[in-house]
Order: sequence, then C-alpha cells, then structure tokens
Amino acid sequence: MMRFYQFTFGILCLFVGAAAACADTVVLRDGDALSGTLVGISSGTVELHNSFVGRILLPLDEVETTTTESPMQFFLANGAVCQGRLAVVNGVQQVRPSTSDEPLPIDLAEVVRTAPVVELPAKKADSAKAESPAVHGDVEMGVRWRSGTTDYAAPFTRLRLFGAGEEHSFSSVLSWDYAVKRDTLRYFDVAARLEGKPSDRAHPLLTLDLERNTDRALDLRSDLSLGVGRTFLEGESQQLDASVGLGATFEYYDLEPLRGEGRFARAYSILGARSWRALSEVSGTDIQRDNQELNLRVEMRYRQDLFLNGALTEDLVLYSSLTELGDLRARSSSAVQFPLWSRIKLRLDVAVDYDNEPEYLRVDEWQTSVGASLLWDF
Repeated sequence: MMRFYQFTFGILCLFVGAAAACADTVVLRDGDALSGTLVGISSGTVELHNSFVGRILLPLDEVETTTTESPMQFFLANGAVCQGRLAVVNGVQQVRPSTSDEPLPIDLAEVVRTAPVVELPAKKADSAKAESPAVHGDVEMGVRWRSGTTDYAAPFTRLRLFGAGEEHSFSSVLSWDYAVKRDTLRYFDVAARLEGKPSDRAHPLLTLDLERNTDRALDLRSDLSLGVGRTFLEGESQQLDASVGLGATFEYYDLEPLRGEGRFARAYSILGARSWRALSEVSGTDIQRDNQELNLRVEMRYRQDLFLNGALTEDLVLYSSLTELGDLRARSSSAVQFPLWSRIKLRLDVAVDYDNEPEYLRVDEWQTSVGASLLWDF
C-alpha cells in the first residue's frame, strides 16, 4: 500500500509541476512536494486544489510540512486557536500571524480542523478614513452690502475647508471684501475650529477668530476660546449644536480710517487733519487703542434641509466679558443655499453684529450685512 501511495504521489508531482500559478506547497514525508491551493485540514485529511488535476486528498500523517500564501484559522486538539500563514523556517513548521506578533511553532498532527479568515471590509474602510481624513471645501464669490457707522457695497470672496477624522473634525473659513480705504482692506475675517466627534455627550472644542473691520475702527481682533460642545438635536434633515467656553480677546483699534466717514464726516470736514488729531488729544480720544479681556463664549448652530436640496444654516455667537462686566458682543448670521448645477450653488446670507460698548462713542453699536453669491464645491 505504501508503494502505491508513493507511485501515485510521484505521478501527481509531474502534473503539479506544470501548474505554475499555484501558490501553496505541501511537502510529504518521502520528500515529494505538491503545489496548489490549500483548501483546509479536517478529520486527519489535507485537501489541496490543483488547477490542473483538481481536488487532491492527502492523509495528514503523510504530510511533513506545508506553506501557504493566505492566512487561515487553525483549531488544535488542545483547544487552542491560532491564525496566520503556514511557513517553514529552518525546517520548523510555523504559523505567521498577519499582525506583527512573533511566529508560532505548530505541529500539523495536532490540527483538528481549519477555517478561513473572515475579512472585515468595514473596519478597513474606517481605518483608512482615520489615517486619511476626508477634506473638502468650497469657494464663494459675490457682492455684499454693509451698513453701520458707514455704508458701502463691495465684492467679496470666501474660502472654506472642512475635514473629519475618526475622533475629531476641523473647519476653517477665510473671507474678505474687495474694498480698500486708504490703502488697507476694510474687512476680512478668519475663523478656525477643531472639535471632538459631535455626539450627545460633551466633546472638546477649540476656536480661533481673527477679524478686521474698519467700519468699527477695528484694526485687528483675535479671539481664542477653549470649551465643550454638544449635539442636542440630530436627524436626517436637521441638526442643532451648542457650545460654551472660556476665551481671551486681544483688540487693536485705529480711528484714522473713519476720518471723514459717516458720523465723523462733519467733524473732520470742519476741523481738518491737524485739528482732528489735536481735538482727539485734548478730548482724550486716542486715535489708536488696544484692549485685552477674558470672556465667556456661547454659540448655537442650527442646520435644516430645505426643498429642492436646499439648506438653511443659522449661527449665534455671544461674547460676554469677564473682565469688563456688562460688555457684550454678539453676531447672528443666517444663510440659505440652493443648487444650480452639479457643484454650483446660489447662497443668500444676512449677518448682524452688535457691541453694546463700542470703543468710540460715534461708532454705531449695530452693523448689518447682506450678501448674494455663487458657491462652488470641491
């Protein structure tokens, strides 16, 4: 019977040698080798599939070593389970796990059965997403009208970037008006936020805002805030988020760009440049000022899907001073947008700014802006 097996295995080796595409190898105790795809081990039998001769069944006790290209699960007689590729190193049969774990020696005679490794595509996709956060954004161009201490209309551009990882998300917005007064931009705004994954539990939130608005004599303001946020309402068509945090504000004011503008026009036309500065010195009104304060930042953000694949967004931000009690700044903004083409959208927005204690008496407490623009997603 032994000579019959040897003769049969020898013939099979000739056929198997022609099957170059087969990857797994089974080496018998007499030195012969068979190539193919290891289907599995069960009830003391090794099943191998060869592309030329098809299914091959071999007694397990006749097998010396086996190597495989694909991982499998191996169930041993002692109840242990290991997973990986079969390999032979220095004549020793081993299982090489798919992870970075060390190879494990294995006795094929102790293998009761094998099973394929179950792949988890969803987890792989999540892992890839975590390694490479999805980033997208949009560019917006249009016309905006502003009304406050002075009134003017000007073209504007806004650039936004968004990204999300497995545990965090970020967004940044850069906006500026194509309006120049005395060789300087009248308005620009930069906003950035980094937050943990929104949920029904509190998550950390970091925000940074930079703003220039000569209509309010504001040369530059920076707001840095650290707090927590929470999602209170989330559905297929709407979402409501709220956050609260402690922040620090640094402000630099310059009254010079407002000379001859709005409420300052009459005073400047009568006094002239020299008398304008002289009167400012006598009255104690510094043309340039700076200010620092701590504040409590509260924000609410709402989004609602509309008909025709449109969307409504609303945002309310409050800054309540902790160092100058009673000082309050607020900004409310609303926008609607509707798709026009595949990536082009029409956007209409309105924003209202309020400061109950302007740095200068003649600066208006309120400022309103209305804009219309085309938005391109990328």
